[in-house]
Amino acid sequence: MLLGAVSEKTGAQILLLLWRAWHLRNDIIHGKGTCSVVGSARFLISYLESLHIAGNPTQTATYQKGKRKVYEDPSISQSPRGPVQQWAPPPSGWVKINTNESFCAVFGRASARIIVRDDKGLVLLSAWRLLRGCASVEEAEGEACLEGVHQTAEWVRRLARVESDCVALLGALQAKAPNRSSWAGILQDICAAARLLPECKFESIKREANQAAHLLAQLVKRRVEFVVKRFDYPDCIKELVEREAPSRNGASSTSSSNALGPSAPCIDPVS
Repeated sequence: MLLGAVSEKTGAQILLLLWRAWHLRNDIIHGKGTCSVVGSARFLISYLESLHIAGNPTQTATYQKGKRKVYEDPSISQSPRGPVQQWAPPPSGWVKINTNESFCAVFGRASARIIVRDDKGLVLLSAWRLLRGCASVEEAEGEACLEGVHQTAEWVRRLARVESDCVALLGALQAKAPNRSSWAGILQDICAAARLLPECKFESIKREANQAAHLLAQLVKRRVEFVVKRFDYPDCIKELVEREAPSRNGASSTSSSNALGPSAPCIDPVS
């Protein structure tokens, strides 16, 4: 009776919510019971979006990555968006570490992608690896960030800024109070790894400014568990890396240090 009284869209959302609730119940009883509310919400939104794209095959070619609105209500006026944030080079003498992750809640598997560039846009290091045993999106984001700092400390060893589009991760690193979440140990490892660098700061960015790390997802396959490239990067991000280089877009390292503005401050890791 409940599904018959609501729209098709709302009915689909209710069914997915009940399905996820049953999964969480089983995880608590038979598994680790560490899935977070935020992680579950992100998973359901992504899953519903995939279902919508699959049901509209004519749009698949246009939206190859499924990055579009699931439902559009013409009655709601769309306010114009501000300028799209792009990757900006770090100040002179610094390197910038961009990290990203993909997470599959069903199998508890994730992948980490890292790309390190200097103030001239030169790729110093790129890496990707599979992560097993992750219980949440936040844990996968933390593992990706930790891998990026570790690889930079081992191979680059310069002043570094770490960029991530995960608000939860940046908030946890900035918090003064002890973190008691299931991924608190990863946060401690990130802070410990950051101390191996001459200086390390963390910055919050939008997804569109993190495209190079995001595109490395297609390189993470089951047969490729861990790859590190120095002064090299895959062909799939070549065009993007060249377009984002300061010599191509006219950006300067001096002006880019303030490109993120007050909404995305640099923070030092809390020990």
